[in-house]
Amino acid sequence: LDLFSLVDSKYLLGGYYSTLSLNACFLRGLERMYDSNMCWMLMHPNSQVAVPPKEDVVHLNEKDGMPPALMSDVEHAFVRSNDGNFVAIDRYLIQYKKNNRGRKVTQVIGVLGDGLIPLTIEKNEKGEENIRADFKCSYGSDESPAKVILMNGDDSYHETYYKNGEQYKTPFSTNGNRFRTLLILCEELRYDNSLSRHPPLILSSDDGKFHLKIGSSFARPIAQ
Repeated sequence: LDLFSLVDSKYLLGGYYSTLSLNACFLRGLERMYDSNMCWMLMHPNSQVAVPPKEDVVHLNEKDGMPPALMSDVEHAFVRSNDGNFVAIDRYLIQYKKNNRGRKVTQVIGVLGDGLIPLTIEKNEKGEENIRADFKCSYGSDESPAKVILMNGDDSYHETYYKNGEQYKTPFSTNGNRFRTLLILCEELRYDNSLSRHPPLILSSDDGKFHLKIGSSFARPIAQ
C-alpha cells in the first residue's frame, strides 16, 4: 500500500534513497522521472550520468493547489548555471566564523556546488593567493558581494582550480588534483525567519554570462 501510494502521487518527494524509492520510481515510469526530486538521479537509461531537470519538465505548478511551503520544498536543489559550467547543490544557512577570529559565529546564506564560476585568483605582495568572486548574490530586494571558498590541494589554488585535470575536458572536479567543489557565501544577505516561502537566491555576473537561480528550501544548519 505504501508503494502504490507513492506511485499514484503527482510528485514523488523523498528524503533518502532505498529499494522502495527505486521501485516506486520505476513503477511511475520514465516519462514521470522528472516529477520527483530523486527519480531522475536513480534512473537515467539514456545517459551514464544523471542530468538535472530543466524548469519546464516538472509538471507541477502553484495552480495545482499545493501549499506554497511545500512547493518550495519540491523545487529541486540541483540547479545548473546558464552557461552549463556549474551545478549548485542546494542553498544553506551556514554557521560561519568570519576571518577565524574570536568565538562569535554568524549565520550566513551560502551555496554548495561544483564547477567553473567567474572568479579571479591573484597574488598579493607577500605571494599569497587572493580569491575574488566576479559575481554577486541577491535574495529578494537584498544584494551582497559573493565570497568563494575553494578546496586547498597540494598545488596552488590557481593550479588546482584552472590548470590540473585539463585533459578531462569537463568544467567539473576530476582526477588529477582538480578540485572545483566550493562554497559560495553571501555575507551581507539576511535570512528572513518570518517567511514561509522564501524568494529565490540568485547568483549573477554583471555581464549576464553567469546566472543561476535556486528556489529550493534552505538546508539548515550545517557545522562551521
